[in-house]
Amino acid sequence: MAVIDSLPSKVKADKDIQTFLTEGEKILSEMQNEYQKQLEDYMSKKDSMSDIMMQLKEKRLLEQQQMIQKKSEDLQNDLQVLNERAYKPIEDNLKKAIAVVAKKYEITYVFDESNLMYIGDGIDLTKEVKAEMLRMETPKTTTN
Repeated sequence: MAVIDSLPSKVKADKDIQTFLTEGEKILSEMQNEYQKQLEDYMSKKDSMSDIMMQLKEKRLLEQQQMIQKKSEDLQNDLQVLNERAYKPIEDNLKKAIAVVAKKYEITYVFDESNLMYIGDGIDLTKEVKAEMLRMETPKTTTN
C-alpha cells in the first residue's frame, strides 16, 4: 500500500522479517545437508552393516527427518507470529491516521482504491494519511 510502504516502521519490519527468513532458511539448509550426508553414508555402508546397526541408522535418519519437518513447521509458526507483531501496530496506526484525516475533511467513508472496481471523482487522501502516519511515528520529545 502506497501509504505505508516507505514508513520507517514498515521498512524495519520488512528487514526484520527478511533477516528471520534468511536465518531460518540457513538453519534448515544446514539440517538438510547434514541429513543428506548421513543418508549417503548409510547407503554406501548399508550392505556391510549388521541388522541392528541398519535399524539404528534408519531410526536416526527418521529422527533427523522428523526434526527437519518440526523445525520447518516451527519456523512457519514463528514467522506468522512475527508478521502479526510487526505489522499489526502499523495497521492500527493506519486506521488511526485515516480516522484523523477523515474527521479533518469531514469524510464519512474512505476506500482503498486497490479493492475497488471503479473509481469516480473523489478526494485522494493518500498524502494526508501518509503525513499523519509519519507524524505518528515521529518520536515525541518532551521539554521540561
